[in-house]
Amino acid sequence: MANTEKKDATRDTARSFETLKQAAQDSKEHAQNIAQNITQNLTNDSIKEWAEESTKFIQRNPWTAVAGALVIGYFLGSRSGRGGSR
Repeated sequence: MANTEKKDATRDTARSFETLKQAAQDSKEHAQNIAQNITQNLTNDSIKEWAEESTKFIQRNPWTAVAGALVIGYFLGSRSGRGGSR
């Protein structure tokens, strides 16, 4: 009878372990999904907000926006020109 009880206890322990293992895996996947959704929402919201603010700035200050674009273009062009053969 003690041998049967040990087998039952071992089987129950194995089942409990598998249940806990599956629960941990499910929790991990759920947490990853939540993190991914939060990241996507923050990124999309940030990009939309930045685009809206940029559009408003350009509409209010078109010449400043043009000058800024020229300065940035000149800077990037001069940086890339240094490594090339001239």
